[in-house]
Amino acid sequence: MTTVSVLMPTYRGAQFVDAALESVVAQDDPDVEVVVTDDGSDDGTMERVEAYRDRLTLRVLDGARTKNWVASTNVALRAARGTYACMLHQDDGMRPGRLRALRAALARHPTARWALHAVDVVDEAGGMLAPWHPPFGARARLVEPDELTARLVVQNAIGIPAPLFRTDDAREAGGLDETLWYTADWDLWLRLSARGPAVFLPDRLAFYRVHGQAQTITRSRDAANLRAQLETVFARHEARLAPDAALARPAARLSIEVNLALAQLAHGDRPALGPLLGALRRCPPGAVGRFLHDSRIHERVAARLVARARGRLSV
Repeated sequence: MTTVSVLMPTYRGAQFVDAALESVVAQDDPDVEVVVTDDGSDDGTMERVEAYRDRLTLRVLDGARTKNWVASTNVALRAARGTYACMLHQDDGMRPGRLRALRAALARHPTARWALHAVDVVDEAGGMLAPWHPPFGARARLVEPDELTARLVVQNAIGIPAPLFRTDDAREAGGLDETLWYTADWDLWLRLSARGPAVFLPDRLAFYRVHGQAQTITRSRDAANLRAQLETVFARHEARLAPDAALARPAARLSIEVNLALAQLAHGDRPALGPLLGALRRCPPGAVGRFLHDSRIHERVAARLVARARGRLSV
C-alpha cells in the first residue's frame, strides 16, 4: 500500500536531484512512491533519476512543459496514489526519520488533516545557513484552522518540503494555482488550513536550499508581478480571518511591502520606500510585533545574508 506520494517536479536539476532522492531512500519506507514530473530537462537530470529505480518506487511522468514548477507539481498530484502527499523540489531534501515522525504525530492527533514542521535553510553546497521555524511555538501541538489562517496570512512561513497533507484534500482544494509561480505554495497552505487542523512539530525534519538559479529568485525581479501575486493570496484569504485576528490584516499588509523591498534589494535595485513607510504608519499598536513574529523575517534574512557572505547567492 502506498501511504505517501512524494511530488517532485524537475527541470535541469542534475546538480541537486541525487541529494533529494537519496534523502527519500534514507527514509527506509517501503510505503512511499516518488512521482517525478520532468519539464524537458536536457542536462542529465532524468538519467540521474532513472538510476534510482531499484532503490525507490519511482514513477516518471512528463511535466507540463511550461517551465513552471507549479503546473508540473499538479501533474504529479493528479497521478499520486498515496493517502498523503508532500512536495519535494529537486534542490531540497528530507532529514532521516522525517516520515516516521510525521506519521507518529498524525496518529497522536487523529483530527489533524495535515502535518508540518520546521526546516533547515542550506546553501548550494548543503551547508547550514539558518533554521526556519513556522510561527507556532517551540513545542509539538495541534494548531486549529483559525490560528493557521491568522498566522499564515501574514507571511508564508512554511518551507515547501515541510507539510505532509492528505492527497484528496489537496485535490479537492483545487491543487496549486498555476498562475502563481511565486506564491502557489502559500496559497495552498492557506486553503488546506480551511479544511482542518494541522499537527505541528518544531523539529527541523527537512532542508530547503537557497541558490541563485532557483525560479523564485530569478523571477522575483519583476516587482509588479510579484506584488500582484502577494496581493492575490492575501485578498483571497483575508475574509477567513476570525474577528479576534485584527492585527493580522495590517501585519500582512506590512509583510507585502517588506517582501517587495527585500526582493528589490536582493536584485540590486532601489526599493520603493513610500509604500513601505505608508504601511508602517497605518500599523496599529502591536501589528509590527505581529509581523516580526509571524513572518520569521529574521530567519529568512539571516539565511540569505550568510549565503551572500559565503559567495553562494549571486542575486
